[in-house]
Amino acid sequence: MVNPIGSIVPAALLSDFGQLTQKAIPPKEAPAETNPAAKFKYNHIYDVLIIPFRFEKFILWSFLLHLNALIYNLVILPLRVTLATSWLVWQNGCTLILLPTRKQRLKFKSKSYSYLTTRAQVDLARLVVAVVSSLVLYELTNPSVIYHWIRSQGNFKLYLLKAVFEIADLLLKGIGRAVIENLSREFQHKSEHWVGKFQATFCLTFYLVLHSFVLTMEMFVVHVVLTMSGESCFSFVFLNCFGELKISVFKKCDFAGLFQYACNDAVERLQVGIYFLSTLAFTSQDLRSVARRCAMMWLGELITDYIKHFFLTRLNNINIEFYIGMRCNLFQRVKLLSLMSEQTQAGECTEEVKFKQYSQQTGIEDKAMSHIEWDLLSPNVFDCESVLSMSTNFMILPHVCLLLRNIQYFCA
Repeated sequence: MVNPIGSIVPAALLSDFGQLTQKAIPPKEAPAETNPAAKFKYNHIYDVLIIPFRFEKFILWSFLLHLNALIYNLVILPLRVTLATSWLVWQNGCTLILLPTRKQRLKFKSKSYSYLTTRAQVDLARLVVAVVSSLVLYELTNPSVIYHWIRSQGNFKLYLLKAVFEIADLLLKGIGRAVIENLSREFQHKSEHWVGKFQATFCLTFYLVLHSFVLTMEMFVVHVVLTMSGESCFSFVFLNCFGELKISVFKKCDFAGLFQYACNDAVERLQVGIYFLSTLAFTSQDLRSVARRCAMMWLGELITDYIKHFFLTRLNNINIEFYIGMRCNLFQRVKLLSLMSEQTQAGECTEEVKFKQYSQQTGIEDKAMSHIEWDLLSPNVFDCESVLSMSTNFMILPHVCLLLRNIQYFCA
C-alpha cells in the first residue's frame, strides 16, 4: 500500500538533508583580538522563542506518520489479511472442484496449491500475534486491582513508578526492533521449515505482551494522577518534568542524538494523548476537572520539551536550522519508501535498485550499516507505514495491543 502522506509532500521541501546538516554547524568565528565586535555578536539566546515553532512542525509530521501507521495496523491490515486468505481459499477450492475425477484429485500434489505471498504471511502473523497478545493483556490487567494498588502509593512513589515504566519502554524498544527484524528475516528465507517462523512468532508474542503490559501500567499511573487532587497532580507534574530535564539537558549531544531525542518526544506525545483519551473515557469523576488536569500535564510536557531542546542546541552548539533538516529527512523517507513500494508492486524494482536508491538518499554505502527500513522493506515484507514509524522509534504493535485491550474493556 502506498503511503498517502507521501503524495502530499511539496517537492520544494525535499531538499538535501546533508546540506541542511552542514548549515546546522555554526561557522568558525574569528578570535576576539582580530574581531572586536565578536563579543557583542548575537549569541542565539532568542532561539528559545523560535524553537517551539520549528520543533512543533517536526512533532506534527511525526504524529501524522504514527497516526497513519496506527490506522493501517488497526483497519487496513485486517482487511488485507481477510482478502488474501479468502482469495487463497477460493482459488484452491475452485482448483479442486474443477478437477473432473477423484483419481486426479488424489494425484493433486501439495506443490500445486497456491500459497500466500511473503508479504501476506507476515501480515497474517502480525495480525494473529496482535490479537493473541491483546487477549493475554486483557486477562493480565485487572483494572480494579491495579488502580487501587497504584492509588495507595504516594506522589513520590508514583513519580518513581512512571520513571521506571518510561525506562522499561525505552529498553523494550531496542529488544522489539531486534525481534521484528528476526521475524522479517525468517519469512524472507521462504523455506518449508516452519520451526524458525514459529519461534520468531512466539518471541514476538512474548515481547508484545511484555511491552504492552509496561504501557498499560504507565497508563494506569497517569489515570491515577489525573483523578487525584489538583495539588497532587501539580506536584507529580513538577517532579516528572524536572526529572526529565535533569537527565537530558546537561549531556553531550550530536546531530543523531538530537534526532533521537526529537523522535522520542514525538512518540511520548502520542502515548500521553492515548493515556488522556483512555482516562476521559473510563473515569467516573467530573470530566471538567479531569480535563483541566490533562491540560496542566500537557502544558508541562510542552514547556519541558522546549527548555530541553533549547539547552541541547545551545550547549552543544547546534543551530536550530537542524530542525528543518530533520523534517525534510522525514519527507525524503516518505517519498523514497513510497517510490520503492510502487516499483516493487509493478515488478520494476529489484533488490540492487532498491539499495542504490536508498544509498543515494541516505548516503549509506555499506549494506551492513543500513537502517532498519532497508532490512524490513528490501523484499517488501513490511508496509511503508510501519517501516517509517519504526525508524522513528515508534514500534506500533504494543500500542495496537494497548488500544485493542482498551476497546475490549470498553465493550465488556
